[in-house]
Amino acid sequence: MALVLALILLGSNSFAQLPFKVKVPKTGDKASKQTENSEKNDAKKEEGKAFFEAKSGNMLDNSNQGLYNAKKFAQHMLEEFNYVETKKKMDELLAAYPEFKDDYYYKRLKDFYEKSFPEFADKDLPAYIEKLKKEATENFESNPSGSAQKLDDAIVYCKTMMKISPERTQYKQMLPQLEELNGKFDKYMNEKVYVSEVHKKHVGETLFSNKPITPGKEKEGDFKKEFKENEPVFAITYFSRSRSGYVDYSLYINDEKETEGSFMDRALFSTSEIAPATVYTFMVIPDPDYSKMKLKKGAAAYSAYKVTDEILSEIKHTGEFADKKYKISLDIMGSRSSFTLDASSGSAGIEKSFNAIKKQRMDDLRLPKSKGSNPEIIAAFSVAMAELGTVQQVSLTEDGAWIYKKNNLTGIIMSRVAPGWAIVKDKTGKCYMYGGVVSQQKVGSGFAKAEMIEYYEDFDNSDDNYYHVKVDGKKGANGNNEGFEYNCANK
Repeated sequence: MALVLALILLGSNSFAQLPFKVKVPKTGDKASKQTENSEKNDAKKEEGKAFFEAKSGNMLDNSNQGLYNAKKFAQHMLEEFNYVETKKKMDELLAAYPEFKDDYYYKRLKDFYEKSFPEFADKDLPAYIEKLKKEATENFESNPSGSAQKLDDAIVYCKTMMKISPERTQYKQMLPQLEELNGKFDKYMNEKVYVSEVHKKHVGETLFSNKPITPGKEKEGDFKKEFKENEPVFAITYFSRSRSGYVDYSLYINDEKETEGSFMDRALFSTSEIAPATVYTFMVIPDPDYSKMKLKKGAAAYSAYKVTDEILSEIKHTGEFADKKYKISLDIMGSRSSFTLDASSGSAGIEKSFNAIKKQRMDDLRLPKSKGSNPEIIAAFSVAMAELGTVQQVSLTEDGAWIYKKNNLTGIIMSRVAPGWAIVKDKTGKCYMYGGVVSQQKVGSGFAKAEMIEYYEDFDNSDDNYYHVKVDGKKGANGNNEGFEYNCANK
């Protein structure tokens, strides 16, 4: 007290005259620090709650979500949901905030780890793996591709479970049996798959040639990686196992993705019934003078059309640049191969190829056979498509009757619609085929002027003839329809 009294008597300026330092507490520092810590703590708790909510909405909550897609299951459990790291963080958050034990989303996750997943991992998944193994063994000769895929899936399931739940030793015990069986399958397939020595050397690759390729007779010297723009480009893809159905592809020009699609199995080649689809032959840029049979209608010709169109467009678009060498890459089922296209002399050659296949596609295209006849609906299409041109012919895809749309509550008719296809001749004399749905709104005792409420983007008829061709600048009343170029002489 004496010191305090002395300081008061000396005045506040006397602090500097004291022979020692006096620490004067700053009021509020402790409270401020406590508030700051409390806010940080609250923020971490909110982060924890958000974590539990997000993960509980992204877990495999029943066996059906985990089965039938091995790769998706592996990606989910190892990366997206991340089984191991999620459980680790759950335990850390609960240790820091015991009150989380009553959180709804925490309890959902806890139930998953303690009940749902154990039942799936100890009962459902092992049974499913045994089922895959049994089906693969029994059906291998009749369906080698499907059987090999089942074995691959079973192995992926085992390896995934060994990573996320090593204490479940049944998967480690099953894996050697599956891999041994898979090795036998591989050996058997190797004897049936390869059509040539080139095939064995280039499994998983696509090779390119300026001449038609005959699988089994090809030689290394047949292939090249540099082409002039007036050369056709034929391609062959070598698979390690049989394929069936569609083969997906993507086209890249100078490493920029331009288009994608699917080839059909009509172009697949095999040496036996055991390997129905081990080699795929197709055209990248067609030879306009090549046999029309090689430009047959369907996906094979369509893919060449799309690819050639994209390459031609790129050449024209970059025509002002001096360097006209383009890196053309095709990704076939996840494996990318490339060649260089030299267009320094122009684009006349590739344009000739494009026009040849374009003409053939137009010649092949036919209006689908009408499934009914209704003059009123045909007239409605003519009115609705008047902006596009003059309707030449209409094909109805239903039975020729209107489909009436009614109010769900009152049963009153609101409108009527009819799907179909039509050939339209525009002002320039060119013809296009359009598919879509014509509609008329109910007005009083009659119906309003017909309009198109939908235009189809695809055409797929019973002959397996697939078309999907965009027509530049050809827009209808809805602004986004697509027309299919059509030979006006075709009926």
